[in-house]
Amino acid sequence: MELRLLLAATALALPLVLPAPARAADLAMTAEEFGLWRDYQGALTDARVQKMPEKQRLPAIAKNFKTTEKRLKEAVEKGEKDGEAVAKQAEELTKTALQGTDIASRLKEVKLDTSASHVVAYVTWVAASAETIDKEVCLVATKVIKENPLASTVKVDVLDSIDDKKKLFDALIGRSNAAKIQEDKIVDFASTRYIKLFEKVKRAE
Repeated sequence: MELRLLLAATALALPLVLPAPARAADLAMTAEEFGLWRDYQGALTDARVQKMPEKQRLPAIAKNFKTTEKRLKEAVEKGEKDGEAVAKQAEELTKTALQGTDIASRLKEVKLDTSASHVVAYVTWVAASAETIDKEVCLVATKVIKENPLASTVKVDVLDSIDDKKKLFDALIGRSNAAKIQEDKIVDFASTRYIKLFEKVKRAE
């Protein structure tokens, strides 16, 4: 009995060790490798590739995607080993990217589509007000692409604070354009400069 009590007391005294959050540097694949792996998977479903002898498939796919056989083979090997885990880690990075911001408590959905080489991050939240939408979408875009190296596009959807079934704003922005947004200048340039970097912008009338 005394031994059990001692063990229990020791367990309570030990600090609770939580797993460290994922970081971009921890990913086992680069964005290029992940994209090549997904492209390879997609190519294998092509009827023309399926008709080829197995030994000819990788060289043909590499040529099609304008890469070397060596690079494609390495990407495929990494993908088969770590690809799905990398996809899950990248989604976690997308979710944690907005922690500590004013938007965090108003998030409705954060997800990452990693089914193809062009990875899309989807972020939906409730607007603080109509006046802050431009600033918020710019903040989301820059935070996501900084934290998630796989994301090629960020799709944003902003909902009304009174009726969260009503969409006030939706748009998308590519990685290269999102990288042009400087977080410390969003307040000054969100509506005059940065919002022009978004595509397919729709606002509620």
